[in-house]
Amino acid sequence: MRIRNIERTNILYIVLIDEYEMELPFVPPANVNFKSLDFLKFLPKNLYQLYDPIFYAVSEVNYLNYNPYTVAFYKRSDRELVIKLLEETRQVAVVLIEENRAEDQQLKEIVKELGSKFVYFLNLDHDKDFSGTSCIFDLLSELTQDEEIYKHFNIIHEEPRLYLSTVYQENELKYHTNFLPTKTNFLTYNNYLGNFGSPDEVTDKQLTNIRIKAAKERDSFNRLNLFIDQSKEFDKLFSKLKLFENFEQQRGQLNPIFFCLPFHNPDVADFYTDKSSPIFGKIMEALQVEQSSNYVITVNDIEENQVFYGTGGKLLQERLIFLDSTCFLLASFNLMPYIRLPIKGKSLYSDLSFISPKHFDKFTILKEKLKISDTLGKIGDSISESVLSDEFRTYLAGRNSQIISVTDLPFEWLRIDNIPLSFTHDITRIPETSFNNQIISFAVNSMMDFKISENIISKTLVVLGTDDDEFIKWHSILYEMSEKHNFIVVTCASNDEFLEVLRKHNPDFLIIDTHGGVNKETKETFLHMGSDDLTYEFITANNIVVPLVFLSACGTAPIYGTFNSIANAFLQCGSRSVTSTYLPVEADNATMAYLAILNNLDKVAREGRFKNWLEYICYSNRSTFLHRIYGPILLDEQIDKETKKEYFKLAQDILVFSRRKHVFKAAERLLKSLPTRKANILKPKAYEFLYYTNIGRGDLVLFKKHVEDFEKSNNVSGERALSSKFSAG
Repeated sequence: MRIRNIERTNILYIVLIDEYEMELPFVPPANVNFKSLDFLKFLPKNLYQLYDPIFYAVSEVNYLNYNPYTVAFYKRSDRELVIKLLEETRQVAVVLIEENRAEDQQLKEIVKELGSKFVYFLNLDHDKDFSGTSCIFDLLSELTQDEEIYKHFNIIHEEPRLYLSTVYQENELKYHTNFLPTKTNFLTYNNYLGNFGSPDEVTDKQLTNIRIKAAKERDSFNRLNLFIDQSKEFDKLFSKLKLFENFEQQRGQLNPIFFCLPFHNPDVADFYTDKSSPIFGKIMEALQVEQSSNYVITVNDIEENQVFYGTGGKLLQERLIFLDSTCFLLASFNLMPYIRLPIKGKSLYSDLSFISPKHFDKFTILKEKLKISDTLGKIGDSISESVLSDEFRTYLAGRNSQIISVTDLPFEWLRIDNIPLSFTHDITRIPETSFNNQIISFAVNSMMDFKISENIISKTLVVLGTDDDEFIKWHSILYEMSEKHNFIVVTCASNDEFLEVLRKHNPDFLIIDTHGGVNKETKETFLHMGSDDLTYEFITANNIVVPLVFLSACGTAPIYGTFNSIANAFLQCGSRSVTSTYLPVEADNATMAYLAILNNLDKVAREGRFKNWLEYICYSNRSTFLHRIYGPILLDEQIDKETKKEYFKLAQDILVFSRRKHVFKAAERLLKSLPTRKANILKPKAYEFLYYTNIGRGDLVLFKKHVEDFEKSNNVSGERALSSKFSAG
């Protein structure tokens, strides 16, 4: 990985934070004033959005190298580092401060005395109720009217710019309907048009009427459906700005769609010592209120328990504001719509409890394995029906794009027309718990750049952490493949050996093949590494950083009954993408899954057909559904030619978004046509593709060959659209 090449005309935003405090996994970090992140929604990420917004928008949409907001988080105690950064930066810098704090005021005075050029201060305390946002408008006026900025960055302009380039009423995407989650889309969309700021805010009376109306329609999807029109306008704008043609495999593909599906983790209760207290149940009830399909909260006995519900409501409001702000940053890598779904909890606990780690031992029995695939479908349907309207499902089913979701829930299991969403769409998650996942994900991906080189296979390390017979029987095949493809295989008998091997080989892609486990006391998952347990604490304490990770082990990221998974540990340390497991996986199937990835990786990296890591890893995973059904059948000498022909056709069709629904239905039909005994053996193997989950931002990890071929075919060079204009001066 290398430091990302930041555009010279990007604006550097510096957010001041307090010392780190003890973090509760279900509470947003208290050391960050998230009003600062909310302010960024009103501001440009690049100067060209103020001076030539259409040029900037066309540039960002058409080139593959992403350009998020440039945000640096600094502790207030690191004042000297902040000053040093401001003295050395080549960019316009905006420091977000709280002027009522003496240390912030002192920093402002020191910087002014130093006479640093193009440094601006934005006071978060200026608009206490955030209704006027006048300090934002003052800053925008300064940025658009400062002739020195034009000259310094060689920005050519024919007439003075305003920070509102289009009348709001004339936009395709008009007002944000006063439903807070849709406001993010409104601001993002208008930022691409060169509109910064917001229309007049709604009055308190209007807000009250809106809430009353929503409560009367609590079980409708009226608010959710507002996102459909917004998302379609994003899609139209993207298509309008898109000039370069995608390759055949990505033909017609839109930018990703970004979801947030908040979830009340049931294990919050473990953080309270006295569960026998009479008020314990009331506290839990207040902390875990759910929203209806129309984002309405209804509680009983509100007068009797007003104190509890008041505190719980305040915490929930802070949590949702935090999620909206961090998701805005995470979505800023591309022009993409953001959808925050209603927060869920207790209504899903019963179904989810069946697949909690305490039941993992049962899943070795065939009868229970058959139950799992049905249960996953039931869970997927329960979530889908509670958060998605028929209209939204229709829209999503037809949207050719990857999906990013901030959630602890298995977004991959949501079903549309009885087909799991992860079969039709590439999906990656950023776990909601713990909350610093989102900040770290943004920081790592905005500061560091990593592309998959053509020789990725030689930078691939497979670590074997167990010598059990069910694993050893595959070793001869694995070592033969390693000689053929030139990847490295090492057996580690302890954590220290594992650490030594990582430091020696410094891999770009790490596969760990071993047993997984759950610590019932800490509720953390771990991996067996010989005689040791490879834990969350060991990974983070030794700052183990590997860009791409695949954990071939049982239940390394369970949905229910855990907090800190081993997969999260790699993400916290800076991994770009970690493939992990929700449930126990059969050793044979799991080994075949990563062998298939290794077998094709060299060819994939050199051909450049796949755009990003998420596309490749999801293709490999969903293809196992076909292989587990057709593989044993194709070994039968009596198999007819038509079945063989169908298999090879489906194996090609699975690459094409518009054909995946047909592929799933065809394979499922064949499975159901088999004798019951044979179908029962194959079914749980086939549905194991749902046991895997990708966390992180694999959508941002590009194949280097794909980027080079894309630039060559479109007759462009460099890292940015119209790069000569961006790099002028």
